[in-house]
Amino acid sequence: LDEGVTVTVDCHKHTLEVRLLQKHLVTVTYPSDWGKVYPAFASAASGTYDLRDLSCAPPPPPPTEVGCAAANLGQRGWKLVRHVIPGKIWHQATDQLIGTDVYGQPNGPRSAASFSAKYVDTNYDQFMFATGDCEKWLVAPKTSVFGWYSNSDRQILKSSTSDVPYKARWYRRTNNK
Repeated sequence: LDEGVTVTVDCHKHTLEVRLLQKHLVTVTYPSDWGKVYPAFASAASGTYDLRDLSCAPPPPPPTEVGCAAANLGQRGWKLVRHVIPGKIWHQATDQLIGTDVYGQPNGPRSAASFSAKYVDTNYDQFMFATGDCEKWLVAPKTSVFGWYSNSDRQILKSSTSDVPYKARWYRRTNNK
């Protein structure tokens, strides 16, 4: 690329105009629909950039709850009944997942405070356990979760690592809260 020359670059089936100004300095002209096609790059503006900072790597997917959505695919909706804020503190609930402990104000998966809603009288047959960003999750039947067991094979219906059912060794011991 010679200084002052404008070239077109195919980037994800879109044409970008790139013009070398000097050694590593280029101007880039993005297509008008760039932000619509790649919402994560909606703020990318035509302008002058250091060539070493540019890439035609695929844009990252927009932030979504892909993991939790994948768990819910083809199934009924889920109700968030417990949430703990990020960190090294575990839930304050001591009801062994029965759903009688109530604290905090339910405010969604991105809540700044921990909470637990009453669900003891709710009709359900599965649990979903997930990290706050839904990167890691699993769905298990209620029958796999309840009971007392130690190093026992428990059924997992699907998870962030598998779309097919499998078993994993779990612990749920008496007197642990």
